[in-house]
Amino acid sequence: MEDKTGGPAYPAVITDSEGQVVNSTSGMTLRDYFAGQCIIGFMISTGWEALNTFDKQSESAYRYADAMIKERKKVVYK
Repeated sequence: MEDKTGGPAYPAVITDSEGQVVNSTSGMTLRDYFAGQCIIGFMISTGWEALNTFDKQSESAYRYADAMIKERKKVVYK
């Protein structure tokens, strides 16, 4: 199954002094991070709030996030 979230944006692994994993968390997804960044842009755009409802803004933010993740997959990271 394909991961459509882009994976974790801020993963954290906590190790002890011997390097053994003590705790880990995946943090927010990259998709959520991208959508949040879009919302910030929407909020500072003049007139955006007058033209769209919060539901539409949120929907648009996640559509942008999905497009960014799709584009990101075209680049090979090593």
